[in-house]
Amino acid sequence: DNVGGYLGGAARGSNYYRDCIFIGNSVTNNSSSGNGGAVFGFSSGDDAKFPMKFTAKPAILDHCTVIGNVANSTGGGGEGGGIFLCVASNGTRIAYNKSHAGGGGASRCVLVDCEIIGNVVTNKLEATTSQTSGGGILNCWATNCVIAGNKIWHQTSGQGSFSHGGGAASSHLSGCVISNKIDTSNGGGVY
Repeated sequence: DNVGGYLGGAARGSNYYRDCIFIGNSVTNNSSSGNGGAVFGFSSGDDAKFPMKFTAKPAILDHCTVIGNVANSTGGGGEGGGIFLCVASNGTRIAYNKSHAGGGGASRCVLVDCEIIGNVVTNKLEATTSQTSGGGILNCWATNCVIAGNKIWHQTSGQGSFSHGGGAASSHLSGCVISNKIDTSNGGGVY
Protein backbone atom coordinates (compact mmCIF):
# COMPACT_ATOMS: atom_id res chain seq x y z
CA ASP A 1 0.00 0.00 0.00
CA ASN A 2 2.81 2.43 -0.83
CA VAL A 3 2.24 5.42 -3.12
CA GLY A 4 4.91 6.79 -5.43
CA GLY A 5 4.63 10.23 -6.93
CA TYR A 6 6.42 9.66 -10.24
CA LEU A 7 7.88 6.24 -11.12
CA GLY A 8 7.52 3.00 -9.14
CA GLY A 9 4.87 2.87 -6.43
CA ALA A 10 6.94 0.58 -4.18
CA ALA A 11 10.42 0.50 -5.72
CA ARG A 12 12.60 2.12 -8.34
CA GLY A 13 16.03 1.20 -9.64
CA SER A 14 18.00 -1.81 -10.84
CA ASN A 15 17.55 -3.97 -7.74
CA TYR A 16 17.29 -7.75 -7.36
CA TYR A 17 14.15 -9.17 -5.73
CA ARG A 18 13.69 -12.86 -4.81
CA ASP A 19 10.50 -14.31 -3.28
CA CYS A 20 9.11 -10.80 -2.69
CA ILE A 21 5.45 -9.76 -2.68
CA PHE A 22 4.39 -6.36 -4.05
CA ILE A 23 0.72 -5.79 -3.23
CA GLY A 24 -1.58 -2.75 -3.42
CA ASN A 25 1.04 -0.17 -4.41
CA SER A 26 0.35 2.72 -6.76
CA VAL A 27 2.05 5.51 -8.61
CA THR A 28 0.14 8.67 -9.49
CA ASN A 29 1.59 11.55 -11.44
CA ASN A 30 0.35 14.83 -12.90
CA SER A 31 2.63 14.62 -15.94
CA SER A 32 3.05 12.11 -18.74
CA SER A 33 4.73 9.49 -16.55
CA GLY A 34 3.28 7.53 -13.65
CA ASN A 35 4.70 4.17 -14.80
CA GLY A 36 5.31 1.00 -12.79
CA GLY A 37 2.58 0.62 -10.16
CA ALA A 38 4.83 -1.65 -8.07
CA VAL A 39 8.32 -1.55 -9.61
CA PHE A 40 9.97 0.83 -12.07
CA GLY A 41 13.09 -1.08 -13.06
CA PHE A 42 15.61 1.64 -13.89
CA SER A 43 17.13 4.64 -12.23
CA SER A 44 16.65 8.20 -13.42
CA GLY A 45 17.47 8.79 -17.07
CA ASP A 46 17.60 5.11 -18.07
CA ASP A 47 15.41 3.72 -20.83
CA ALA A 48 14.75 0.67 -22.96
CA LYS A 49 13.92 0.21 -26.61
CA PHE A 50 11.78 -2.54 -28.12
CA PRO A 51 12.88 -5.13 -28.95
CA MET A 52 14.62 -5.29 -25.60
CA LYS A 53 17.77 -3.23 -25.65
CA PHE A 54 18.33 -1.94 -22.13
CA THR A 55 20.66 1.01 -21.65
CA ALA A 56 21.29 0.02 -18.04
CA LYS A 57 20.80 -2.96 -15.75
CA PRO A 58 17.04 -3.47 -15.13
CA ALA A 59 15.38 -4.64 -11.91
CA ILE A 60 15.21 -8.45 -11.63
CA LEU A 61 12.16 -10.17 -10.10
CA ASP A 62 12.82 -13.84 -9.33
CA HIS A 63 9.84 -15.91 -8.14
CA CYS A 64 7.94 -12.84 -6.92
CA THR A 65 4.25 -11.92 -6.64
CA VAL A 66 3.05 -8.59 -8.06
CA ILE A 67 -0.67 -8.19 -7.30
CA GLY A 68 -3.23 -5.38 -7.13
CA ASN A 69 -0.96 -2.46 -8.06
CA VAL A 70 -1.94 0.62 -10.11
CA ALA A 71 -0.10 2.90 -12.57
CA ASN A 72 -1.92 6.16 -13.16
CA SER A 73 -1.13 9.51 -14.70
CA THR A 74 -3.40 12.46 -15.33
CA GLY A 75 -1.15 13.51 -18.23
CA GLY A 76 -1.73 10.44 -20.40
CA GLY A 77 0.91 8.04 -19.08
CA GLY A 78 0.44 5.22 -16.65
CA GLU A 79 2.01 2.11 -18.23
CA GLY A 80 2.89 -1.09 -16.41
CA GLY A 81 0.28 -1.46 -13.68
CA GLY A 82 2.52 -4.03 -12.04
CA ILE A 83 6.04 -3.61 -13.44
CA PHE A 84 7.82 -1.38 -15.93
CA LEU A 85 11.32 -1.90 -17.42
CA CYS A 86 12.02 -5.12 -15.49
CA VAL A 87 13.10 -8.71 -16.05
CA ALA A 88 10.75 -11.20 -14.33
CA SER A 89 11.26 -14.96 -14.23
CA ASN A 90 11.01 -18.25 -12.37
CA GLY A 91 7.27 -18.34 -11.67
CA THR A 92 6.78 -14.64 -11.00
CA ARG A 93 3.04 -13.98 -10.82
CA ILE A 94 1.75 -10.65 -12.15
CA ALA A 95 -1.97 -10.51 -11.36
CA TYR A 96 -4.90 -8.09 -10.99
CA ASN A 97 -2.89 -4.95 -11.62
CA LYS A 98 -4.29 -1.91 -13.46
CA SER A 99 -2.92 0.81 -15.69
CA HIS A 100 -4.47 3.71 -17.57
CA ALA A 101 -2.36 3.76 -20.74
CA GLY A 102 -1.06 0.25 -21.51
CA GLY A 103 0.37 -2.94 -20.10
CA GLY A 104 -2.03 -3.63 -17.26
CA GLY A 105 0.42 -6.15 -15.83
CA ALA A 106 3.76 -5.26 -17.41
CA SER A 107 5.21 -2.84 -19.92
CA ARG A 108 8.66 -2.89 -21.58
CA CYS A 109 9.72 -6.03 -19.71
CA VAL A 110 11.36 -9.39 -20.36
CA LEU A 111 9.18 -12.16 -18.91
CA VAL A 112 10.28 -15.81 -18.63
CA ASP A 113 8.14 -18.54 -17.02
CA CYS A 114 5.66 -16.04 -15.59
CA GLU A 115 1.90 -15.90 -15.03
CA ILE A 116 0.19 -12.72 -16.23
CA ILE A 117 -3.40 -13.05 -15.03
CA GLY A 118 -6.45 -10.79 -14.60
CA ASN A 119 -4.74 -7.46 -15.31
CA VAL A 120 -6.67 -4.58 -16.86
CA VAL A 121 -6.07 -1.39 -18.81
CA THR A 122 -8.81 1.18 -18.46
CA ASN A 123 -9.05 4.80 -19.46
CA LYS A 124 -9.94 7.48 -16.94
CA LEU A 125 -13.61 8.33 -16.43
CA GLU A 126 -13.12 11.94 -17.52
CA ALA A 127 -11.39 10.96 -20.79
CA THR A 128 -13.12 11.99 -24.01
CA THR A 129 -10.99 9.62 -26.08
CA SER A 130 -9.05 6.53 -25.11
CA GLN A 131 -6.04 4.90 -26.76
CA THR A 132 -5.01 1.84 -24.79
CA SER A 133 -3.11 -1.36 -25.56
CA GLY A 134 -2.08 -4.59 -23.86
CA GLY A 135 -4.43 -5.56 -21.06
CA GLY A 136 -1.80 -8.02 -19.83
CA ILE A 137 1.47 -6.90 -21.40
CA LEU A 138 2.67 -4.14 -23.72
CA ASN A 139 6.02 -3.98 -25.57
CA CYS A 140 7.32 -7.06 -23.76
CA TRP A 141 9.39 -10.11 -24.63
CA ALA A 142 7.58 -13.14 -23.13
CA THR A 143 8.77 -16.77 -23.15
CA ASN A 144 6.90 -19.75 -21.66
CA CYS A 145 4.32 -17.53 -19.96
CA VAL A 146 0.61 -17.96 -19.22
CA ILE A 147 -1.30 -14.82 -20.28
CA ALA A 148 -4.92 -15.30 -19.18
CA GLY A 149 -8.01 -13.32 -18.17
CA ASN A 150 -6.54 -9.89 -18.96
CA LYS A 151 -8.67 -7.21 -20.57
CA ILE A 152 -9.07 -3.67 -21.78
CA TRP A 153 -12.06 -1.83 -20.41
CA HIS A 154 -13.17 1.30 -22.28
CA GLN A 155 -15.19 3.80 -20.28
CA THR A 156 -15.53 6.13 -23.27
CA SER A 157 -16.26 5.66 -26.94
CA GLY A 158 -15.33 9.10 -28.23
CA GLN A 159 -13.86 9.71 -31.67
CA GLY A 160 -10.25 8.56 -31.75
CA SER A 161 -10.78 5.86 -29.11
CA PHE A 162 -9.22 2.46 -29.74
CA SER A 163 -7.86 -0.51 -27.88
CA HIS A 164 -5.52 -3.27 -28.98
CA GLY A 165 -4.67 -6.65 -27.48
CA GLY A 166 -6.66 -7.76 -24.46
CA GLY A 167 -3.81 -10.10 -23.52
CA ALA A 168 -0.74 -8.71 -25.27
CA ALA A 169 0.09 -5.87 -27.66
CA SER A 170 3.26 -5.07 -29.60
CA SER A 171 5.12 -7.93 -27.92
CA HIS A 172 7.27 -10.91 -28.87
CA LEU A 173 5.72 -14.17 -27.60
CA SER A 174 7.34 -17.60 -27.60
CA GLY A 175 5.84 -20.79 -26.11
CA CYS A 176 3.07 -18.86 -24.32
CA VAL A 177 -0.50 -19.87 -23.47
CA ILE A 178 -2.96 -17.06 -24.26
CA SER A 179 -6.55 -17.08 -22.95
CA ASN A 180 -8.15 -13.67 -22.54
CA LYS A 181 -11.39 -11.76 -22.43
CA ILE A 182 -12.64 -10.13 -25.59
CA ASP A 183 -11.10 -6.77 -26.37
CA THR A 184 -13.36 -3.90 -27.41
CA SER A 185 -11.47 -3.13 -30.60
CA ASN A 186 -8.67 -5.25 -32.11
CA GLY A 187 -7.17 -8.55 -30.97
CA GLY A 188 -8.91 -10.03 -27.93
CA GLY A 189 -5.88 -12.20 -27.23
CA VAL A 190 -2.98 -10.59 -29.08
CA TYR A 191 -2.49 -7.53 -31.26
